[in-house]
Amino acid sequence: MTDHSSTRFFLQARFHPCVRDLPKGCIVKSGDLKISRKLDGLIAIALALAAVLPRLPYLSLIPVFEDDVVETIFALDIRLGGFMPLAGHNSYAGLFFAYLLAACMWLVGPSPILPRIVILVIGSLTVGATYCLARASGLGRGWAALAGLLLLANPQHILIHSHYATTSYIIPFLAVLFLAALTRAVRRESGPWLVAAGALFGLALANPVFMLVAP
Repeated sequence: MTDHSSTRFFLQARFHPCVRDLPKGCIVKSGDLKISRKLDGLIAIALALAAVLPRLPYLSLIPVFEDDVVETIFALDIRLGGFMPLAGHNSYAGLFFAYLLAACMWLVGPSPILPRIVILVIGSLTVGATYCLARASGLGRGWAALAGLLLLANPQHILIHSHYATTSYIIPFLAVLFLAALTRAVRRESGPWLVAAGALFGLALANPVFMLVAP
């Protein structure tokens, strides 16, 4: 390992959240960090899978179909080489969710419940992403898991943000991913993470609602 790579590894290890969970005075090795990262990934996946359970019941009943029907019809019209809009169906709707719905309906076929399944998956992934954000911010695994569990059991996020299939309700997912990527970029002085944060910020900012909470 060269001096430059050794210094870079030391800086990453010094500020990596996994180090907080190791015994004091323990020598950090690259293998230890890899194992810790895999463990964090498994915990995030477990939280996301567990989040599906409380979000699955009454998926097609609560809330009643309203604006999400308009969003679905708009996505149905999107075709490769045909109708490919550059703006949403109204002034405050972004395009990312519409194109995502169009891609899903192209893969599995149109279905009234499909948009709600997509938003359920996104809502569940937000729970796992919350754990990753907490870990990236330097919290230990226990506190990070608690943050994920609080969102997992949040009634508003269960019944609205994970059921109502409109553009506005994917903003929490994009915002959490953006903050996690930005935190990693700053802590690790990482260019790729900074690029990822910029891309996620752009996707979130495409929805004007995000501008109300963006710094």
